[in-house]
Amino acid sequence: MNIQKDFTKSVNGVIKTKKLIFPFMISLLIPAILLVAFLSFSGAYDAWKDYSQLSSNYRAEKREAISHDVDLKDKEYLTNLMQYLQGPDTDNKDFMRYLNEKGFSFGKFTGLFNRSNLLTGIALIVISIVFSLYIGSVANLAVAAKLKNQEINFSIITQQAFGFMPRLLLLIIFSGFLVLLPIFAGVALVIISFVISNLLGALLLIVFILATFAYVILISVKLTFSVPIMFLSGASAIDSVSGSLKLTKKSFKNAFFVAGISFVIGVVGSFVSNPLQNSFANLIMLNGIIGTFLYFILSAVLLVAYSFILAISSLFIFHSFVDYRATFHGKNV
Repeated sequence: MNIQKDFTKSVNGVIKTKKLIFPFMISLLIPAILLVAFLSFSGAYDAWKDYSQLSSNYRAEKREAISHDVDLKDKEYLTNLMQYLQGPDTDNKDFMRYLNEKGFSFGKFTGLFNRSNLLTGIALIVISIVFSLYIGSVANLAVAAKLKNQEINFSIITQQAFGFMPRLLLLIIFSGFLVLLPIFAGVALVIISFVISNLLGALLLIVFILATFAYVILISVKLTFSVPIMFLSGASAIDSVSGSLKLTKKSFKNAFFVAGISFVIGVVGSFVSNPLQNSFANLIMLNGIIGTFLYFILSAVLLVAYSFILAISSLFIFHSFVDYRATFHGKNV
């Protein structure tokens, strides 16, 4: 098995077949659009915009106060400096005083917790979950088609995705049970041990934390190939999970490296996703044409970059699965 080759093939595959990133882009865009719709409908957008503007103005005023006549011996200057460094935080009494002077009240936020907004929020969460299952199925079917050297026809794939949605949901549920049930059992055991003895409880707590860390890594590696099994062979959720558990027994080391590289790709992706979230937040909050345009361009670039990384990560898992199975199980796609 050549993991480096699998990664290289994944990068080149996404570069050559750029349409692979489309489902991942949509998976990021739609929840963002739903969030903006909820913020606008609920009134949270206006409240947060007012708060953000006042926070920005407060910081600008403090920056102005410390940018001239620097005197570290002046008590007032040091006070302004500390307030600037603390920033517009609710623990900053000067900032809270500033908000009160400007007529801002946090009642604008507490007033948002009403029945209408609650029902709307629940509805949008349900829509987001259903959409995530659907677009996730589309993305994985597109990757599977790429791996089988088939044409990526989204008109066909988008229809096939409906049949995979229930299976993908069950796969997530089964995987969640495998991860969480032993942890919940361990938590119950630790609580009981504390009832019996504080010393025994403390010892078991340390063992529990270490065991949980090891178990999460173990089960994550064991489930690495469950998604490729489902979308390449059309297996059920149970068969996908059991198939991955059995397959990774052949060479846990190689499966561990595959999962590790996938994790590293995710870490690299976080360096793009975090700026993307900040850029998008600034995009929907700003009023100025120039600032809005610049953040729109930045958000678009980061969106494409992050979608590219997500596509590589998904294709890498699929390539690695096929390589792993051919090496240790004697089967190809």
